[in-house]
Amino acid sequence: MVRSLEQITMRKVYLRILPFAALTYFFCYLDRINVGFAALTMNKEIGLDAAIYGMAAGAFFWGYVLFEVPSNIILEKVGARIWIARIMITWGLISGATAFATGPYSFMAIRFLLGLAEAGLFPGFVLYFTYWFPDQYRARINSGFTLALPIAVASGAPISTALLGLDGMWGLKGWQLMYVLEAIPTVLIGVAVFFYLTDRPEKAHWLSSEERGWLRNRIAGEQKRIEAQHGVGILRSFWDPKVMLLSLNYIGIVTASLGMLLFLPTIVKELGISNMQVGWVTMIPYTCGAIAMVFCGWLSDRIGERRWTLFWTCLISAAGLIIAEATGISREGLGFPYAPGIWTSAQIEGWEAVTDAVHRAGGRIMSQLWHMGRLAHPSFLGGARAISASATVVAGAAFTYEGKQPQEYARALEISEIPRLLDDYRAAAENALKAGFDGVEVHAGNGYLLDQFLRDSSNLRTDAYGGSIENRIRLLREVTAAVIEVAGAGRTAVRFSPNGAILGVNDSDPHALFSAAGKAVSELGIAFLEIREPPPAEVLSNAAAGALRTAAEVPPVAPAIRAAFKGTLVLNSDYDQARAEATLESGEADAISFGRGFIANPDLPRRLRENIPLSALDPKTLYTNDAEGYSNYPYAPEAARA
Repeated sequence: MVRSLEQITMRKVYLRILPFAALTYFFCYLDRINVGFAALTMNKEIGLDAAIYGMAAGAFFWGYVLFEVPSNIILEKVGARIWIARIMITWGLISGATAFATGPYSFMAIRFLLGLAEAGLFPGFVLYFTYWFPDQYRARINSGFTLALPIAVASGAPISTALLGLDGMWGLKGWQLMYVLEAIPTVLIGVAVFFYLTDRPEKAHWLSSEERGWLRNRIAGEQKRIEAQHGVGILRSFWDPKVMLLSLNYIGIVTASLGMLLFLPTIVKELGISNMQVGWVTMIPYTCGAIAMVFCGWLSDRIGERRWTLFWTCLISAAGLIIAEATGISREGLGFPYAPGIWTSAQIEGWEAVTDAVHRAGGRIMSQLWHMGRLAHPSFLGGARAISASATVVAGAAFTYEGKQPQEYARALEISEIPRLLDDYRAAAENALKAGFDGVEVHAGNGYLLDQFLRDSSNLRTDAYGGSIENRIRLLREVTAAVIEVAGAGRTAVRFSPNGAILGVNDSDPHALFSAAGKAVSELGIAFLEIREPPPAEVLSNAAAGALRTAAEVPPVAPAIRAAFKGTLVLNSDYDQARAEATLESGEADAISFGRGFIANPDLPRRLRENIPLSALDPKTLYTNDAEGYSNYPYAPEAARA
């Protein structure tokens, strides 16, 4: 294959610039992360508690903020070769000097000076890349450059913790030795930068005259088009709305990533493992991040799109843990138009694309295993009757592909069929793991099959699965145990909706029932229990459909479950920031989950953090088969803070 002039030129530029730039950024972040690992032993020896350490470590960014813009202006004037060499040499020397901090004030002063010295390296290289790479190549070059960050953390974590173990060498503590040894390569590379980097394409002796001319003309042409369309100026750039929006976005990214960078080692250390094991555990999320960076940069350049790539990766990272709601475990268990399932190879393949996207963005995702029981209309089952705890019917109509149809009587599940049902749950859990889910949640609420067995308004049985509370929770216990056999207790959760009538099921003594159910799943050691309990003021809309009473008439059940369940408890339903914080502060729950709120507010973490009013959900767009109502809700405007 004959390569074009563009391909030949850009290949040379990539190979000349990218590896060396990434190497400098690798040591930049190696020097940044070492403070987090040094803290494992340094804090006690020089008298730092967590608050003082956080403030002193953060002094780095005060120096960085003060000198970052001036540093880049100087780089533009004197050239990248001289200025980046200066940055690396001075920051290497100051980083090594951290080994000789004797207390909070000296540590803080050194961190401030380190920020001054390093300011401008990252944006300086980003600016430098604009001298060499046309616009269509910049996502890949920037992702390749920043790839050094997760690699530095992933490899630097075990390196730094290994150096901590060399306590006493040369008369230094392990943390002092780590600072000195990791600073030396930075200084040496800074010297190499002076001789290796080329400031501009016209000075590139390693390109032919034809290659230099093509690259110079391509970059100059793009710059002229930008100047003609937007104009260029320092002050104008500061106030450009897009620059301000991206700056705000980057603040969120950096706040989250640096918080983890500075404190992750000490958090992991609390698991009771050795310093070396802390290093190995810490490298896991950054290894995943390295893979995601390469893929997202390639994808963005490939499709020529920037905004939505940024949007989805930030949204998924913000969500952190996503529960893929209501995924049918079998043909028998699914009776809703266009709802997802997980019993066929095609479904597994479809879910793989979803889980891959979540993982590339640094999130986690669980599959909620769902059997609708009597709510599955016969039109979905080839005319067969749905199964339930007893031969009952829920009032109202079912949604089908042919429109609304009257609900029909279900048949009681035979005891002889229960092993087959448990196998369906096992298979669904196995398929979920094959599809890349990080865990599974057993849906035992909202009036579906397991809830139909739990509640005495729908469970009219007289055998081992009906009557007493102990009998009615038997199937829940067996299903949860079956799922744990496949996924493990640490990756299995359960969901209840105990308060009031829902989809025609209710119970005469919900506090006793769900306390026993909570105790049963607690004994199985599940990862967490999620409870959907609307606030007392809410009257459930389906209360007229065979309800015994509404949520407003039932005292909260979650406190009774809290007393019986010894694991992590997650509450859900209609939370805003104030109610969520009050619930957590009171100890009623360990976490709050958001469902409808996240659909209507793709920037929900920011809205909660900045006290921005939440967008209202449009109920008409729920449970439809297109994008409206799921991906078309807007971000809050910048000046939306309440």
